[in-house]
Amino acid sequence: MTKRYWIVTEVPTVAARRLLPSLRPVDALPDDPYDLTDGGLVFPCVVDSEAACAAVVDAVARGVAAVIRIGSLTPSMRHRLVDDLDRVATPSAHATAVTDDQAVLLQALASGATLAQAAASAGISVRTANRRLADARRALDASSNIEAATRFLRR
Repeated sequence: MTKRYWIVTEVPTVAARRLLPSLRPVDALPDDPYDLTDGGLVFPCVVDSEAACAAVVDAVARGVAAVIRIGSLTPSMRHRLVDDLDRVATPSAHATAVTDDQAVLLQALASGATLAQAAASAGISVRTANRRLADARRALDASSNIEAATRFLRR
């Protein structure tokens, strides 16, 4: 498994079963061993505090897959969380460029616009916006528009 974490908008436990059916969900990590890479574990969680951020980053650093729903975090905490997760996760190729059209949509979403508002401001349909954002998610190795927008802003 190359990807070590997923940011989702649904219930994390449900998403973990859908995304990683062969892994066993855990609520807490064992103290020993530290390296849990081969443990077949997934840590589904809602991240809504500094402590939750630290717990999920620790899980990913120890080799556990994480399925994360971001709760009420400030934008700076969201950016820091994704930075920390990227730092401890297996490096991947985030260098793929997004197009100018995709950048406009990602910037609008990062600023708090809905998909419909972002599409309208770009002068395109919601369906076209969805297709462009799907390409942007692939280019940025992101599993959601929120994750893609966050990664786009960090570049």
